[in-house]
Amino acid sequence: MNIKHLFDIPKIKVSKIEFEPPAIHIYASLSGSRAKCPECKKYSSSVHDRYQRRITDLPVFQYHSVIIFTVRKFKCRSDSCPRKVFTEQNDNILPYARRTERVTRLLSDIAIDMPTGSGHLLSEKLQIKVSRSTLTRLAHQQALPDINTLKIVGVDDWAFRKGVNYGTILVDMETSKPMICYLPEIVRI
Repeated sequence: MNIKHLFDIPKIKVSKIEFEPPAIHIYASLSGSRAKCPECKKYSSSVHDRYQRRITDLPVFQYHSVIIFTVRKFKCRSDSCPRKVFTEQNDNILPYARRTERVTRLLSDIAIDMPTGSGHLLSEKLQIKVSRSTLTRLAHQQALPDINTLKIVGVDDWAFRKGVNYGTILVDMETSKPMICYLPEIVRI
């Protein structure tokens, strides 16, 4: 098995891999010789310029991995097209993104499933450098579940301190996910 198979992003050609602890640098570019203009949808093979992007990917052998991604700018040869220069695109590496889509999905799952402090510690152990505020932002970007799809709701009351503090949790019983975690100020009778 070739080590390049571990780096499995479609349509990307890996030219070189350098190991510089604590990171692995993966030099890559898109494999095609031409790109499609986003405006007129015509292909162009006329390269205008190149630049490099540094993109965080999933760790490899417990080392932080960085893709040094060489991106080409192409000239659109269509006279009717308003866009004269455009950049080649890849579905797994979004424009202006500093992480691959698969890292963003992993961090979003961590942000939803854990408190940001614990999620930050876990991401450090996974060799993915991210701040607590980024995890909070990723959690807030997640779509909320559609309330209309709820069919079975579970309600549970409990005492934090008997006779003093009470709480209520509402749970979607089909998915076992909490809807509302804590409702304070329940009046004692």
